[in-house]
Amino acid sequence: MVAVLSFLAPNVTESYLLSMPIEQGLIVAAIPVIFTSFGFHGSIPAIVNYLDGDTSSLRKAVIVGSTIPLVIYIFWQIVTLGVVSQDALIENGGLSALIGQLSQTVHKSNLSSIVGVFADLALLTSFLGVSLGLFEFLGDTIKGKSEKPNRLLAAVITFTPPLGFALFYPQGFIMALGYAAIALA
Repeated sequence: MVAVLSFLAPNVTESYLLSMPIEQGLIVAAIPVIFTSFGFHGSIPAIVNYLDGDTSSLRKAVIVGSTIPLVIYIFWQIVTLGVVSQDALIENGGLSALIGQLSQTVHKSNLSSIVGVFADLALLTSFLGVSLGLFEFLGDTIKGKSEKPNRLLAAVITFTPPLGFALFYPQGFIMALGYAAIALA
């Protein structure tokens, strides 16, 4: 991420940032993505267990763990929206088109590979965080009267639905983000 931002930051054009079509309701359309980007509260019980209930450490983990991604996210938005014109974004939608535009602007052919690795890692860490919270929740829910949760059953229930969804409807991720945002709101 640091490499990508260091390539892009010197190419930010102020006029691109000032010409954002805010009046067209695009900020409202971005709300589901914003909610799900910071929808970490499902993993807080797992973090509480990990930190043995230490409220000071938990407070620090939540504040630092929220602030760092927020700052990076805002910087990423400013840099990408300042490097690519609004016309180019509207004309060529999608992540691959954005990466292509960014690569052309900074004249770095390997930028698309770097951004691709970053996007994959972002998805992976997001998946791990959400699945950790869901796994812990399901483990607590299905253990019933027994002291020991059935971790295998919790793992099957946690990972089988998203795996099936990804295999049989690979383009459904963005749609699922919208539904997840409704659930988080």
